Amino acid sequence: FDPEPIASNAIATIYQAVLHGTKHSGKKVAVKVQRPNAALHFNAEYLALDWVLRLLPAIAPEYHHALRRIRDEIPRFILKNLDFIHMSRSQRLLRRRLKQSKFRAVGVANVYAGLSNEQVNVSDFVSGVWLHELIGVTQREDHQALQQMSLQDITPERVSKRLIDFSFWMLFENIFLCGSPEIFQIVIKKGGKPIIIDIGPTMTMPEARRLQLYSAYEQMARYDVEGAVDLLLKLLYPLPPVDSYELAKRVEQALWPHLVAMENPESPHAERSGVGLWLAFVAKIRQFRIAIPVETSLFIQTASTFADVSARLTPKFRLLPAFRRYRRKSLVRQARLTSRTMSNNRGQIRPRHRRAGTFASLMRRVRMVLDGLTSGASITYLELTQKGPHAVLQTIWGIMTIAKVTVALMAIMLVWDWLNDRTIDAAATLYRLILNPWYFLVILVLTIITMRRVIVRLEDLERND
Repeated sequence: FDPEPIASNAIATIYQAVLHGTKHSGKKVAVKVQRPNAALHFNAEYLALDWVLRLLPAIAPEYHHALRRIRDEIPRFILKNLDFIHMSRSQRLLRRRLKQSKFRAVGVANVYAGLSNEQVNVSDFVSGVWLHELIGVTQREDHQALQQMSLQDITPERVSKRLIDFSFWMLFENIFLCGSPEIFQIVIKKGGKPIIIDIGPTMTMPEARRLQLYSAYEQMARYDVEGAVDLLLKLLYPLPPVDSYELAKRVEQALWPHLVAMENPESPHAERSGVGLWLAFVAKIRQFRIAIPVETSLFIQTASTFADVSARLTPKFRLLPAFRRYRRKSLVRQARLTSRTMSNNRGQIRPRHRRAGTFASLMRRVRMVLDGLTSGASITYLELTQKGPHAVLQTIWGIMTIAKVTVALMAIMLVWDWLNDRTIDAAATLYRLILNPWYFLVILVLTIITMRRVIVRLEDLERND
């Protein structure tokens, strides 16, 4: 154990050591030790922040909605920095998820769970070129240093592509987000593979919001700023009393110039990476005094960090082409994972199964639209105090549920026809579904449930009156 620290911050100090007396004897590791007073300092900061957030609504009542959301969400994320056990488990889970997804562009340092606890985190010691060093020599145009790194197959272009692909994978395919990605926690090994030493605190994001963000990127890739803004604003529901039409138009006007700049190779790296677009979105939302949920804010932070790093490494980097490339790779990777049992004798994927990823993307988009119709209906934001609106709301819920069930059953039937080399005909499939007695039974059950919900709610209102 080397008592001389190799790094330190307000939470922990990091040392290097060599394992002895275990099956990993002789392995060089990094030991992260929590500072003795770190928990005390963080809890004091949490109490101070909570006290301030309690007092601010009295001084600025117009920000009551935003301050209440901040008070509910921010403190629990801050305290996650002290939970070493949760962070070590999340890091091991991330390694396993990368392996299961066959995503080999980026690695994560292994954590030794048996040697880690609430105050100590033991992980592999990773040697190589630090990411911030690679960024520095790239921006200084130090050709001698770049040539030395290229002897180890470390090039800025390769690292840039791998980091942006990893960010998209984590944002759209992983089950959680890394809370505070830092370039000082990434080492580039020989061959140009980035290794994340410490992922930090993590936070989950609801799948519905993840799908909306993925679809928003797809809309921006098609230059459909109106569709992208509509999806982004749904992430902020429920909205305070604002003119939603004016809000949407203002946000569209603010984002369109940045969307154009993202496609211009001569734009500054902040524009090519999309950071300028996200800053414009946040600024316009704040003008309407709308609070951004923590998980959405974390998504923006993670996406902006990796995209900015990629743009600094590659002068010709542009976010939207990078997203299109990731989308193609993702569909192929998903198709391969789902087609393992459908391969021929030579281990090659049949052409008709290569479209499985595209079909899954289409059904994911349909599901997102139906979820948006259900959760984003204007009736949700009415003051539901009378019988009529309650009945209408329940009726809309029933109709949307029936639509979701119908689409899901149609998808199953189409996939079955596809796998059996039958002709794909959506109209004929819908006709067969409607004539199916089991479908009538499902619709009947959903109708009875909807009517029961309406009747029970009306009876409750009657008793209250």
